[in-house]
Amino acid sequence: MTILVRDANGDLAELETPIAPGRKAASASRPAVLSNEDKAVLDSIAGKDFATQTTLAALLAKVIAAPATETTVAAILMKLIAAPATEAKQDTGNTALAAIKTAAEALAATIDSGEIKVAGTFSAEPAEGAATEAKQDTGNTSLGSIDTKFSTLNGKDFATTAKQDALAALIGEAQSSPTANTVLDRLKTIATSLTTLAGYVDGLEALATALNGYVDGLEAKDFATSAKQDALAALVGEVQASPTANTVLDRLKTIATSLTTLAGYVDGLEALATALNGYVDGLEAKDFATSAKQDTAIASLSVMDDWDNNDAAMVSCPSSLIDVTLSLDTSAYADGDLLADTQVVTSAMRYNDGQGTLTSIQILDEDDVGQTLDLIFLSANTSLGSENSAPSVSDANARDILGRVRIASTDYIDLGGSKMATLTGLALKVKPASGTRNLYVAAIVRGAGTWTASGIRLRLGFDVD
Repeated sequence: MTILVRDANGDLAELETPIAPGRKAASASRPAVLSNEDKAVLDSIAGKDFATQTTLAALLAKVIAAPATETTVAAILMKLIAAPATEAKQDTGNTALAAIKTAAEALAATIDSGEIKVAGTFSAEPAEGAATEAKQDTGNTSLGSIDTKFSTLNGKDFATTAKQDALAALIGEAQSSPTANTVLDRLKTIATSLTTLAGYVDGLEALATALNGYVDGLEAKDFATSAKQDALAALVGEVQASPTANTVLDRLKTIATSLTTLAGYVDGLEALATALNGYVDGLEAKDFATSAKQDTAIASLSVMDDWDNNDAAMVSCPSSLIDVTLSLDTSAYADGDLLADTQVVTSAMRYNDGQGTLTSIQILDEDDVGQTLDLIFLSANTSLGSENSAPSVSDANARDILGRVRIASTDYIDLGGSKMATLTGLALKVKPASGTRNLYVAAIVRGAGTWTASGIRLRLGFDVD
């Protein structure tokens, strides 16, 4: 189909109607001039074997299944395209194509609107170099080939920046500590392990060398024979209660028996030494008689002619001073509560079942309470009840009570952080628990107060028989 257009002289000339912009089959397209260089570039691109998503996935699977070494990774990187297509470059191409499309559409609209004035003159004969049907057929063939190649290229799954970034993330960074679990991190781990294994191999080689030396030494040894071992066993003796006489085990048995006997002697000597040490300590404290003291004693005996019962009463009895720390409950007490249940006064008398007299009491209240107390003395370890509760004792058990001594709150003096009271001139007769030298004491509080577990200490003075 043609249209009439006027040339520069105003004469009408026929031109083929332009085809609407877009793609058509080669047979329906119009010829266009395409440089040989452009065609060569397009042919080269069509012949490229670009990586597809499938081939990249296969490559990734191989990397995961068999991690690459530094050598193989370098080889792969060298094979990558030096300047691969990127999304930015593709966007630039799309912009250029859109501009071409816009221009073509504008030209078609102008043609459809009416006449087109063409500068210059037309002649019946085609101008030199004008398009001919043959040339158009050749151009159509070339355009069809180009269209086919562009369709092929359009179907390719080209690498994008995102895919390349994903691949780079899998490979990791070229630094001393790549991201964990990347190819380069795995390679670093393998390299470290190989270095460690190399150290182990060196150690094993050194060990093998040493063992070889030991083996050489052992080969030169005169090892024990069965006969020599039997002779040695006979010298050692049998592992039994009574080994053969004069064997090693028999001698060891004799030594062990002697050592056991000696151990008994040593124990006896240690006990004897302890006893002798006590005797020596006692002797050191003695004021042995001297000639002068004996003369004084003889002179004193001269007064025996006037001795009577009054004189005997003036002779001092032995005495003792015993410390007792009362064990207390740490909760608050009420008036009348058992402050301390029965507790032992160890070795208060001179001998078992001996008797004596309680003559003095000193009480130290380290908690600075200073409350009135009743001290109950007993000749048996008889409980008076539960501490921090009212006393509760049966009639039978109450028969073990020897007496009571009251410490009034007014008896205390204040020492700052504690209070102390002292009672003297007491004359409470006491006797120990049967078969012992021990007395017992308990305490009842006569007012409210709170003490620590060992806040009250007693010092008891006795005259003993």
